[in-house]
Amino acid sequence: MTDSIELEQHYVVASQYFKIALEQLRHSESPVDRTGRRYAGLMCCLTSLIGLEAFTNTAFEVYASQRGLSDLRLMIASTGAKGTRFRLGQAMKLAELKRSCKFDRAFNELKGIENLRTQIVHPKWSETSFSMPNIAIHGLVDNPHRIFDDPNCAQACLHWCLVLVAEVGVSFGVSDTKGFLFHWAGTFDLEIPSSIPSIDKWVKTTPTAPPP
Repeated sequence: MTDSIELEQHYVVASQYFKIALEQLRHSESPVDRTGRRYAGLMCCLTSLIGLEAFTNTAFEVYASQRGLSDLRLMIASTGAKGTRFRLGQAMKLAELKRSCKFDRAFNELKGIENLRTQIVHPKWSETSFSMPNIAIHGLVDNPHRIFDDPNCAQACLHWCLVLVAEVGVSFGVSDTKGFLFHWAGTFDLEIPSSIPSIDKWVKTTPTAPPP
């Protein structure tokens, strides 16, 4: 007996990650306890980045297949250690697509998001102790997840990833960018308060993201 195969549309994987990110963002903005807010913000940030990588791999594979771009297909098929920003930049270059000002702004923010991911998953533990009369607590560290006490951090991560999806659609020549965004990310919404600062506000470590 063989296992059955269930086939789905090619965009489903990327859109599911973004839908998870959107759901976690709603949780991070609700009046939950600090631990719950941190969890939701962390998941929103990471799944936004994963969704963008899944989108890059799938959308450009389809684009390359339709146009016979063998170099682009080879790059997308590679599984090297380069980050999403590198792969997206290379894909745009190999496809010879024009980059808009909005794309460049979001692409720059993506460097900050990748540095933020490094900060989260490769924390630099520096053990400290806390002492008071008759009390001594050892092994204390600065938890990098505390940046998600501010829901604006998760919101900014998701927003810039969605901007990149939409602007790739513009570069593809898509006239209905909202439809393209809904197709790949499950949302029409790109609104974000103008007061949201750059991702670099929350990046505390030395930048380690690869160059474009």
